[in-house]
Amino acid sequence: MSKRMMWKSVVSVFATGACACGIASAADGTLDPSFGVDGLARAGITDGDLQPSGCRPVVQPDDKIVICGTRLSNGASGSDFLVARFNADGSLDTTFGNAGLMTIDFDHGAGTDQADGIALQSDGSIVVAGTTRATGSSSRTFAVARLTNAGALDASFGAGTGQATIEFTGSTGDDQAYTVAVQPDDKILIAGSTATMTGSDVAVVRLLADGFADTGFGDAGRVTFGFGLPGATAQADNANGVAIDAQGRIVVAGTANASAPSAEIRFGVARLLPDGSLDNAFNGSGSTTVAFDPGTGVSNAYAFGIVVESDGKLFIPGYANTSPLSMLNMDAAAARLNEDGSPDATFGDNGRVTVGFDLEANGIDAAVAAAEQPDGRVLLVGTAVNGTMQYAISLRLDTDGSLDATYGTGGKQTYNFGLTTPGTQAFTGITFQGTQVIAGGVIYVPPMDVTPPPLDCMAARLTIDATTTGEADAIFGANFD
Repeated sequence: MSKRMMWKSVVSVFATGACACGIASAADGTLDPSFGVDGLARAGITDGDLQPSGCRPVVQPDDKIVICGTRLSNGASGSDFLVARFNADGSLDTTFGNAGLMTIDFDHGAGTDQADGIALQSDGSIVVAGTTRATGSSSRTFAVARLTNAGALDASFGAGTGQATIEFTGSTGDDQAYTVAVQPDDKILIAGSTATMTGSDVAVVRLLADGFADTGFGDAGRVTFGFGLPGATAQADNANGVAIDAQGRIVVAGTANASAPSAEIRFGVARLLPDGSLDNAFNGSGSTTVAFDPGTGVSNAYAFGIVVESDGKLFIPGYANTSPLSMLNMDAAAARLNEDGSPDATFGDNGRVTVGFDLEANGIDAAVAAAEQPDGRVLLVGTAVNGTMQYAISLRLDTDGSLDATYGTGGKQTYNFGLTTPGTQAFTGITFQGTQVIAGGVIYVPPMDVTPPPLDCMAARLTIDATTTGEADAIFGANFD
C-alpha cells in the first residue's frame, strides 16, 4: 500500500461525511490568537488535496512561514503543486508569487502533480518535491522544483526551467516521492518508493544543489532497497521521512509492508552512508523494523517521518493498530531508536508508545509529524476521527515516552478551529518559529455537500512556554522532517 493510499485511508473516510511575537497567556498547545485569525493562517483556496502528508511547514530566518500542498482542480492544468508564504504574524505575504501563492505545473496538461515536501537551501531558495503523472499515463515520477525567495521558478535549477523529474524504473514504472530534505552543502535528498515486480522498494535520490543528479551517490544518484521483513515473498516498502544526522549520514523512515504471505506492517528505518550505501553499523545491516504488536502477534503500523534528536537518537511518529489486521481502532504511535538502531529501552515499552484520543469508538488517531524541544520533550501533531468529523490533534511526550501532563489536557490537545461544522481538519507537519510552534495542514471550507469536499491549506501557531523551550535556532528547526 502506498503512502498516499495510507493517508487517504486515514482522511477520506471522514471527509466525505456530508518569530518571537506577542503571545497570549494560555496553556501549552492552545492556539495563539495573535497569529493570523484566532491562531490560524489560511492560503485562501477551496480545492486543496485531502492528503498532503509530507507538506510540513518551514520557517525562514526572517520568521516567514512557507507551506506546500496540492490544488486538485487548477483550471485546465489538472492538479498542481501549491506553495504559499505567510508573514510572521500569519498574514499572506503578498510579495511572494501571486499575492502569496505559487502553483507549479509539471505535466503541462490535465495530469496529476502532487506536492509532498518542502525545504530551504542556504541562500533562501525554496525546494518543493512530490510526484507527477502525465495525462493518460499510468506511470508516476519524482518531481522537484526550486523557487526564488520571491516565489518565482528559478531558471538556474534543472535544465533552465526551475523543475526536474527523476525516474527509477523507466517510463512503465511507478515512482512516488513523499519527502525532501536539504543537506548542509545544499544537496537535495528526495525519498519515496519505486515499483517492483512484487510491490515496491524504498527509493532515494540525491541531487546537486542545481537540480542535476549527484553521480557520487548510489547508482547515478539513485538508491533503492527493501526493509526485508522475514519470510515476505512480496513487499510494499516506502520512505515517508528523510533527515541528515550530525555525521552526515542519511536516515529514512517509512513502512515495511509484508504483503505476502502474511499482511504484517511495521515501521521501517534505515541509515545510509553519504555515498548512498547502507550503513552496516546500524542494526548490522543498515535497516531495522519496529513492530507494534497489541498482543496477538500481528503488527499493523505506519511511520510518517523521522527526527534526529539532539543526542543522536531517532524518533519516528506514525500510527498503529490496537486490534490486529484492521484499520479500526488505530492509535497515534511513536518509536525511538538508539543511534545503533536498537530500541531505546528508556522510552515507553521497549522504545514504543501508543496514544489514543478515542473521539469515537474504534476511531483512527494518527501522529503525522514530530519535533523535539530543546529540553528533550517531543511534540507530535496529526489527526483524529469522530464520526464524520476529523480533528487536528497535538500531544507532548516526556523523555521517557509518558504523556506530559503540563501540555493541553493530560498531555493532549484537540482543535476544531471554531467551525460550526468541523468537517476535515488535520495537522500534517510541525516546526518552530522562535519559541513558538507552527503546525501546518488542511482545513475544511463550507459547504459540506460537495465532492470532493472543499479544503484549504493552513498554518496554525501553538503557544509553548518559552522558559521550557529556549530559543530554537534555524538550523535546529530545519532538522525536523
